[in-house]
Amino acid sequence: MATTKWIKENSAITELTGYPLEKMNKDRLYKSALKLNSIKTQLEQHLSIKTNELFDIQDKIVLYDLTNTYFEGEKRNSKLAKYGRSKEKRSDCKLIVLALVVNIYGFIKHSSIHEGNFSDCSSIEAIITSLDNVIGKHKPVSLFDAGIATKENLATDDLGKYFIRTSMDMKQDVIVWNVNNTIRKIENTFRTLKTDLDLRPINHKKDESTIAHLNLGLLSYWLANTIRCQLKLNGINYCWKEIVRIGNTQKVITTTGYNKASKEIMVRKCTEPEEKLEALHTALKIKNRPFTKLKSVYTNRNKKTANH
Repeated sequence: MATTKWIKENSAITELTGYPLEKMNKDRLYKSALKLNSIKTQLEQHLSIKTNELFDIQDKIVLYDLTNTYFEGEKRNSKLAKYGRSKEKRSDCKLIVLALVVNIYGFIKHSSIHEGNFSDCSSIEAIITSLDNVIGKHKPVSLFDAGIATKENLATDDLGKYFIRTSMDMKQDVIVWNVNNTIRKIENTFRTLKTDLDLRPINHKKDESTIAHLNLGLLSYWLANTIRCQLKLNGINYCWKEIVRIGNTQKVITTTGYNKASKEIMVRKCTEPEEKLEALHTALKIKNRPFTKLKSVYTNRNKKTANH
């Protein structure tokens, strides 16, 4: 519902795509989300291959971690929504868990959704199996947060220290430490998903819609991360929220009037980009103005003609 309102009031997406504004509604968006989720695995594998080709990535290091997001509402009939350890300190809400494997560029290699009480330590075997299917014969270095280890595995009387455990034969401690520091990439991924792409909270009632909602968030992240990586190649290091803010400086201006035949004339013009936005357009190799002028003539309430 929020997306529908945003499209109608604050977006030129219908001009960019040619999709009629009057056909844009929440029901169509729901159906699109469910359809996209039905091909989630194929999309994920396709995007993984394409971004590797685009940025010449070999996936020598991948990172695994879990996060969760919470629901608004009781979710009485949900099989996924469970009480668990909330990373947003929302112990009053039921949760759902998202598991991600990403490479050091932040691109997703594998994702899965679990019940809200799903624990880190119970997932490692399934994740290793999934990585075999996704990565193939070239085995990367896999980094896991400490949450996957049980207390028994890391039992010690000397607390307060930071533990790094590796199965690799590394002679220099600094190499182990530098490899481990890349875990911040996945933390940035979660931050972008939750904060910049509004993955939380979840308001859907059905589990099917909840899963589709999370998948849409992941697809949005693919787009956001691809844009950020392209900009970084050109020395531009803005966060996604700043990119959106700069993009919002370009507006579409609508002028409406009537001619002598009492026909309603509507003209929509796209403004010139400001300096920062023009730099983004240049780096991304896209037009500074997606359209110059659109003119629509309404002969009655149900019929119109349009000219560019």
